[in-house]
Amino acid sequence: MGWTMNDTFYVAPGQTINIWFAWERPGNRGAQWVMGHPEPGEYGTLSTERVGKKARCTIAQVAGGKYSCGAPSSAYWEYFTDIRNFDSNACKFKLDGGGV
Repeated sequence: MGWTMNDTFYVAPGQTINIWFAWERPGNRGAQWVMGHPEPGEYGTLSTERVGKKARCTIAQVAGGKYSCGAPSSAYWEYFTDIRNFDSNACKFKLDGGGV
């Protein structure tokens, strides 16, 4: 299912920005594809450099020197992406994406 973030982002010419995003906990939406979609009237050549997923938890425990979630039900997931602007113009954009 496709999605678009409401937030508008800005990336300068030749720069890369890192964006973290998540859904309500537990937030696991499986594998995601992500792209920067220029706003109407904006000019930019945007590329998704990478997409990742990080597991986190609200209740943690340390056992044998290893940090882990106290219970699987306390785990939640956050996603991140790097968007690069290959154009000579700055660009305002939204994130579009979807899951598998």
